[in-house]
Amino acid sequence: MTQNTGSDATVTNRTGRPIASIVYQACGADPASWTPLPVPALAPQTTAPFKLPEPCINLRAYYADGKVAGMHTGVRWDFPFTWVLS
Repeated sequence: MTQNTGSDATVTNRTGRPIASIVYQACGADPASWTPLPVPALAPQTTAPFKLPEPCINLRAYYADGKVAGMHTGVRWDFPFTWVLS
């Protein structure tokens, strides 16, 4: 049996400010359990690929000052995923 290693995804930063980090939690997980995604900091107008690490996740992106740049909930790895932060 082959284990799924995640679905292809991309994130694009159109906020006009650098994105410092992106974190995720599995859908239904403890609300305090967030894990960093291996995505580099994103300058404005840049895109980065990543893999969805779980069959269903919630995402948060943060600016360097700790403010939330964007959130996306219930992302499933059934299809490739594109997230545009604007």
